Amino acid sequence: KYLVYHDKVKTSKVYVKDGTVLGSYALLLFGGEISVRHEQHKVLVDDWIVFDAAAKVGVLIKEFRAEIDRLLMRKVENPEESLYEGQGRKVIDTIVSLLDREQTDTVL
Repeated sequence: KYLVYHDKVKTSKVYVKDGTVLGSYALLLFGGEISVRHEQHKVLVDDWIVFDAAAKVGVLIKEFRAEIDRLLMRKVENPEESLYEGQGRKVIDTIVSLLDREQTDTVL
């Protein structure tokens, strides 16, 4: 689990504002830039959050993120268009499935 926040303030103590806890899938799908270190079997988010994963997994994540970005750009360009049709449905269903699975696995 990861804590993401909007603001951190230090007075007599350190306070975090507008924070939420995220799982690994949410961070990988919606976080910063993904890079893959093939030889080391590592996937990095913003070059400092490190996940142990096969290079193939890292490449798949990067490709899926590119598909999410294309889908979001399509929505920005055509706000009236439903994304929940065709390829968009598959992308959205996959996101929901991954996030739901991670949440279920955490609860158990």
